[in-house]
Amino acid sequence: MYTPLHPQEVASMRPPHQVYRLQEVLGIVKVGRSTLYLWISEGKFPKQRKLGARAVGWMSNDVFEWLSEREAA
Repeated sequence: MYTPLHPQEVASMRPPHQVYRLQEVLGIVKVGRSTLYLWISEGKFPKQRKLGARAVGWMSNDVFEWLSEREAA
């Protein structure tokens, strides 16, 4: 089972240009799947990138840039 981590913990563990899958993003952002996809459709969160025929991911720098902007607001 996946245990959510604090964004600073994740940032210290991984290289700056990593691809995160959905569960990792949900653990970092601390919201549910439907909320995340709602934010994406409203342009409030970075869009996922296609990794393969049935796989998507988010660039770590996009996720943490979004977090930084949110903390500044």
